[in-house]
Amino acid sequence: MRHSQPWGQLCPHIQCAQYNLRIQGNVSIIATYRTQSGRRRMCQCRTCLTIVAETRDTAIFDQQMAEEYVMMTLKMLLVWVDFAGISFVLGVTEETELTWCTRAAQKAMEVKAHWLRALPATQVQLNEL
Repeated sequence: MRHSQPWGQLCPHIQCAQYNLRIQGNVSIIATYRTQSGRRRMCQCRTCLTIVAETRDTAIFDQQMAEEYVMMTLKMLLVWVDFAGISFVLGVTEETELTWCTRAAQKAMEVKAHWLRALPATQVQLNEL
C-alpha cells in the first residue's frame, strides 16, 4: 500500500489546529494531476483533512494558459514591452495580460509585506518610502 509523503507546507485552513505551523509533517502529498505546465500536486492536512493544490495562493493558480506564458508576459513587462506587443507575440488578449499582471502584483505585495513586517530598519532611503 502506498502512503502519502509529508510535505513542508502549512495547513491553509484557518480553523485547523495546525494552521500556520510549517514543517510539522501534517500536510502530505496525496495525488498529482496534469496541467499545461506539467504535473501539479494535491496536498491534504492530516488534522482537518483539507485538500488544496500546491499552487494555491500563487499568481499562477487556476490559470488556463501554460505557466510559461504567464512568466514570459511578466518578464516582458519588466523590460518595458507594451501590452500590444506581448499580445502580438504570445497570441493572448491584453485583458488576459492585465489579469496576470494584477494577480502577480497582488502576490508581490503580499510577499513584500510578509518579509518586511518585522524588519529592524534604522535608516530608509527616500526612494523606498
